[in-house]
Amino acid sequence: MGVDTLALDSNACARILDQLAPMFASGKLRPFPVLPDYTYSLAQAREAYRAVLEGAAERVVLKP
Repeated sequence: MGVDTLALDSNACARILDQLAPMFASGKLRPFPVLPDYTYSLAQAREAYRAVLEGAAERVVLKP
């Protein structure tokens, strides 16, 4: 299940996140795992984008 956030403005996205936050806090929802090899700093954004373009099978995350 997912949400097409491209169709929503930032206020609508914030309302969705506000509704989901308590479920994550209680453990009712759990985030998908993110592998360290697919976590990039902002300085590595080019490499992260390349991983996505090359069809990375895992989630690619930029971490500030």
